[in-house]
Amino acid sequence: MERAATELKEAEGDNVSVSCDGSWHRRGFVSKNGVATCLSVSKKVPAKVIDTETLSNYCDSCAKMKAKNLSAEKKNIWSEKHKELCQKNHDGSAGSMEPVGMGRIFKRSEGRHGLKYATYLGDGDSKSYKFVSEADPPI
Repeated sequence: MERAATELKEAEGDNVSVSCDGSWHRRGFVSKNGVATCLSVSKKVPAKVIDTETLSNYCDSCAKMKAKNLSAEKKNIWSEKHKELCQKNHDGSAGSMEPVGMGRIFKRSEGRHGLKYATYLGDGDSKSYKFVSEADPPI
């Protein structure tokens, strides 16, 4: 992805167009896992994935620990050790994964790739464009 971003920057400069979409592990809005993907858009170089954000609103280890009959103190100790390994990185619904993922991708674009995503191409079936365009502070 780093090479793809560098290639895009060399071809188009800092302000670039991107195509964005999201997908889920399961159909509908019941999935526990989703991914937001951002692809390069250019007439000069082929489209390539330049960034992704994987989201999960579930962690199997956390669910198993929650079911155990342990003291709050033991659960807190486990939780502190588990934070770095926890699979859950999203607190919302499956339907909010795509916009949240796109927001994260757009926020880090300049720091990670030195690119400003100036034009957003989407499939029109998500809330991602609205989420990114109305972000506060602006992205």
